Amino acid sequence: SGRQLDKRKRKAAYRRQAALAAKRPRGGRQQLLTAGWRGLLVTCNKRERECVGEALDLLDTFLPDDPAEDNEGAEEDADDGDNAEDDIQQCLERERARGGGLGLRAAAVQPCEHLPTKVPNCVFVGVSLPDSRLPWLFDVTDAVFEAAVAAAARGDGSRGVGGRHILRLLPVEATCASGLQDIGEAFESLWTAFVAADRVTAAKPTFTVHFKARNFDKLERQDVINRVFTAVKSVSPDWSVDHDRASVVIDVNVLQRVTCLSLLRNFRRYRKYNLSEVVAHSAGTEAGTTDAAESGKTDAAEAGKTDAAEAGKTDAAEAGKTDAAEAGKTDAAEAGKTDAAEAGKTDAAESGKTDAAESGKTDAAEAGKTDAAESGTTP
Repeated sequence: SGRQLDKRKRKAAYRRQAALAAKRPRGGRQQLLTAGWRGLLVTCNKRERECVGEALDLLDTFLPDDPAEDNEGAEEDADDGDNAEDDIQQCLERERARGGGLGLRAAAVQPCEHLPTKVPNCVFVGVSLPDSRLPWLFDVTDAVFEAAVAAAARGDGSRGVGGRHILRLLPVEATCASGLQDIGEAFESLWTAFVAADRVTAAKPTFTVHFKARNFDKLERQDVINRVFTAVKSVSPDWSVDHDRASVVIDVNVLQRVTCLSLLRNFRRYRKYNLSEVVAHSAGTEAGTTDAAESGKTDAAEAGKTDAAEAGKTDAAEAGKTDAAEAGKTDAAEAGKTDAAEAGKTDAAESGKTDAAESGKTDAAEAGKTDAAESGTTP
């Protein structure tokens, strides 16, 4: 009937709408990563939504506090409370000015924002803060990794700083378009500011360049490295190249049409900025030291027992062999003597019997012959 047909159409329409809603990103349409951002490039093994939440929690924990908010809190504490209604009204006005009538700030003034990259297992969290509050993002990541090392040494969980799905955590100081000229100009400006800040205390500072391109094949690796090397030498000619123990590792990550530039210190200490490896290595070092001590004691005790047992077996075997040999010799000698004596007696007895028999037969024969001769003669 017509009513059943209309019901089927409505259900089909509901299914199409649900399928389209499932394909749309949650929370509205998100802005893609573009040039001009600073933030954290986080790699994960799937579970990107959980990874974004963990990165935001880390930034909320380790970002420096806003001095303006601290001053506002101090002024509110200084009030004596006489004008309570006026204070409440002022707080509401400030919240409305910030963009959230119920205490929720607008997205435009949020300090951290998730920016999709369209590259699998790569998450970018942008930080929109003034340079006066956040001069260098690698200071924040250094604090994160040092906290992870300390937590692993104490044994506070598997990660200790709240990152369960995060693999690598790279501070991105600048983003630009994925072109050779754009990368060169952006990096030269970034490197000039970094050298002017004098953040490297090594007597002979060194550097190296790491390059990785994801879902983009229009850049040659050697061309990018040569361009970055030229920029470094033009700004700071006293820096030299060291691929093993560089003071600063210049990391160039190409995410399709956007390139992320990072300046990484303590590259070996932080295990190539791999948070999971840092925790596993720190925990493994502590466990290895304890296991080695326990193993040394156990091995020494076992070796002592084994040596004693082997020595006892060897001594017993040697003693047994010696005693057996001595006893064998003695028994053989005694048996030889006894056997010889017995044999001598037996031989002598047998010989005596034989000789006596032979002698008796001979004597009897001789006597018979003599008697026969004598009797023959007499008649």
